[in-house]
Amino acid sequence: MNRIYEPHRSSILDLDANLLCVLLYLIPLISFFIQSFRILVWLIPLIAYLIEKNSPLVKFHAAQCLIIQLTVSVVSFVLWLIAAVSAGASLLIGFNVLAFFGTVGITGIVTLLLCGIVLVMEIVAMIKAYHWISYRLPIFGEIAGMFVKE
Repeated sequence: MNRIYEPHRSSILDLDANLLCVLLYLIPLISFFIQSFRILVWLIPLIAYLIEKNSPLVKFHAAQCLIIQLTVSVVSFVLWLIAAVSAGASLLIGFNVLAFFGTVGITGIVTLLLCGIVLVMEIVAMIKAYHWISYRLPIFGEIAGMFVKE
């Protein structure tokens, strides 16, 4: 269930809890464009989840962000693996341009759709977090709710 919190401070750097929640979602979006920051996608929400003491809002959004990023990483890896195996198989069997670019194109389109869906979900979560709401995204929010007592 979504819960609205009163404005309060986080125990992390004494920031407003809502601003810290927005940063938790914003860092993965920035790291999409700067590949050297890719480790921050998992690390920042994990650290925030582990060290936050005062704010259940921050703890919830950190858990939700971490679950989203882990899911996206696993699905992206599986799609990459499918594309690599099918491209390699088409080269071994005999290079078939249609099969090669068809499989790589389909996995690319699925990855692009996945990124678009995640972008929309994270923007919605950022807006809700800024307004002090522990908004539960479908599936991800329910899982995060299991790890955080609100």
